[in-house]
Amino acid sequence: MKNILLKEIKKTLLISVLASSVLFNLSSVATAKDEVDLKDNDTAFDGKGGAVHITEISLDMNYNDHKGNYILGYWYHSGDVDEIRGDGLERSFAGNHGLYAGVDQNIFIENKDNNDDQGLNLIGQIGVAPSDRNEIARYYCAGLVYTGLIPNRDEDSTGIGAAFADVSKRYKSIDGRNVETALEVYHKVQLTPWLAIMPDMQIIFNPGGKGRNAVTFGLRSIIKL
Repeated sequence: MKNILLKEIKKTLLISVLASSVLFNLSSVATAKDEVDLKDNDTAFDGKGGAVHITEISLDMNYNDHKGNYILGYWYHSGDVDEIRGDGLERSFAGNHGLYAGVDQNIFIENKDNNDDQGLNLIGQIGVAPSDRNEIARYYCAGLVYTGLIPNRDEDSTGIGAAFADVSKRYKSIDGRNVETALEVYHKVQLTPWLAIMPDMQIIFNPGGKGRNAVTFGLRSIIKL
């Protein structure tokens, strides 16, 4: 049985390697015109803020029609970043970095005979970064998304999820901040092939690491061009 499983996975395994990009830091662009003397054909991008490089590996699996996507990524920011200390003795690091991973795996197919996405998917994400220079050192989230839950609404999707943002241990010792937790539920209504609306509700516990619990409501519009 094990050999059959391995052969089937190898047969249906698609590896799409890799997405790699460089993004320039735009953090100071909004006020750049007040800080620098721009000349003809100049820009506010002086490169002093460094650049962000992202490398990502994506793996697609399909076993018994249960499709899944798995990603593993690394990001690096070449700009200087200050250490988190709180005693006035902060040093400056020549760069910042972190790792992240994600999964989107189908676990139930509503109708195998139809070539559509109806069914239940499990999703998850995790991100880690050094706690001596990042406000959020750990991030975790997990959820379930069902496409076609409501009869005759095969392209709509309904999701629930939970996310946890773990504050750097440096901030925990400086000002007592702790984990922020968010619970979310949403329903995306596909109005046309190019337009969807998505109302959602979030319950946020300990916002910012030490805030009062809050409930938020939102409505997103999604347009595909």
